[in-house]
Amino acid sequence: MLYVAFSGLAASGCLTQKQVDAQIDAKLRQQQAAMDARVRAQIADALYSYPQRQRPAPDPGSATEVPLGTVIAFAGPIEDGIPEGYLPCDGRRLKITDYRALFDAIGWTYGYGGGAPNRDYFSLPDYRGRFVRGVDGASGNDPDVAGRVDRDGAPVGDRVGSLQGDEVRSHKHPIMDPGHLHRFVEQAQGGPNTYDSGDERGVHGMPQRETTQSVTGIQIDGYGGNETRPKNVAAYFLIRAE
Repeated sequence: MLYVAFSGLAASGCLTQKQVDAQIDAKLRQQQAAMDARVRAQIADALYSYPQRQRPAPDPGSATEVPLGTVIAFAGPIEDGIPEGYLPCDGRRLKITDYRALFDAIGWTYGYGGGAPNRDYFSLPDYRGRFVRGVDGASGNDPDVAGRVDRDGAPVGDRVGSLQGDEVRSHKHPIMDPGHLHRFVEQAQGGPNTYDSGDERGVHGMPQRETTQSVTGIQIDGYGGNETRPKNVAAYFLIRAE
């Protein structure tokens, strides 16, 4: 129909046959380009959406693709159960033969599972009531890294699983003195006379001076609670165990 329409224009003398052929060719190329663009868009859409349609909906409680030994913060209660494949980071001891893969991941980093070394057990980290800090790794961000210890109090330095006690950074408290006087008693021949420091009155006889106690009004009050801490919110730390 496109060729017939343009041919009619040529037959009426409006266009030459060569002009008709050129316009038909241009129109066909335009239509082909539009069709190619639609086809490419349809193919791209099909390629993108196909895996999405085939992939099952993720299970929020699944431990799939999370490395063993990974610790996560869980925002829900655990009294009625925790996500499958996880255990709470409460320092419990586990039998190596029951959790061989987890032991291969963390080893005895957090203890042998008791007071004395026991090669049949290992311990989970105990993060209850604690903040987690990244290993310094020679960055200099932990200025007291040399004083870090293991769970038994032995120095271990910059090592994963090491502990560090709470501390307040060294600082100063300025004191503003509003001014005060020291009184002294002069024992002279005429009897005792009391003067304030800075008094320019003369002294008669053979004085013996003693300063008396004076309250300055300066004091530093204690302030604070049971620990030094930032603002925080509580969550359960869980470790991928199997």
